Amino acid sequence: MTDVEAPLPFNPLPSKELVLEAAQRLLLQYGYAGLSMRELAKQSGLAKGTIYHHFPDKRAILLSVLERDIAIARQHIEAAAATGNGKDGCAARLRRVIATFFQLQQERRLLILLALRDAAGRDPQVCALLRRYRQELVQPIAAIFDEAIAAGELRPVNVEMTAMSLLGMLQGFVAQHMLLEGAGIGDDVIDHTLDLLLHGVLRPPSPAGSTSNTQSG
Repeated sequence: MTDVEAPLPFNPLPSKELVLEAAQRLLLQYGYAGLSMRELAKQSGLAKGTIYHHFPDKRAILLSVLERDIAIARQHIEAAAATGNGKDGCAARLRRVIATFFQLQQERRLLILLALRDAAGRDPQVCALLRRYRQELVQPIAAIFDEAIAAGELRPVNVEMTAMSLLGMLQGFVAQHMLLEGAGIGDDVIDHTLDLLLHGVLRPPSPAGSTSNTQSG
C-alpha cells in the first residue's frame, strides 16, 4: 500500500497570504534559487493554479514578499519612535527603536533581504526596493533627531546621515551576533549602542581649573 502524505492543517489565511508566508519560509531556507512553484504549492497547501492566479511568476512573489516586509518593518519602527505619552525624550525613543530593530532581525525579517542578494544584483526593481527599505527605516529615526535638536536635547547634526550611521551600527551587530555567532542580542548591546551614539568615545573634558592627576597633599 502506498503511503499518502497527510494533508496540511487548515489555515484561515487568504490564499495570497498563504503563498507569501510559504515564500518567506523558502527564501529564508534556500534563497531565491530555491523558490519554485512546486515547493510553494507543497508548503502552502495550494494548487499551482491558485498560486498563478495571484502571481505570474516567482519574481512577482519575491517583490510582494519584499513589499510586505518593508511595510511591517516601517510600522514597527514608527511605533517604537513615537513619543508615547508625549513625555519620552530622545534617549528613550532611540532605545525603543534599537530594541525593536534587533527584535525584527531576530524574527529573521532582514534575512529575507540577505537571501535575495543574488536576485538583487540582477534585478533593478529589487535593488530599488532594497534602497526603499533602508529609507523607510531612516525616516522615523531621523524624525527623532530632528525633534530632539529643536527641543535642545541634541546639537545640530545632519539627521539623515546620523540615522543611517545608527542603522549601520545596528546592522553590524546583527551580522556579528546573529548571523556569524548565532547568538541573540541582549540589553547590554542595546545600552552600549545607545551610549555610543549619544556620548561617543571621547572622555568628557575636565571642569575648568581642575586636573585629572591632582593628588591630595
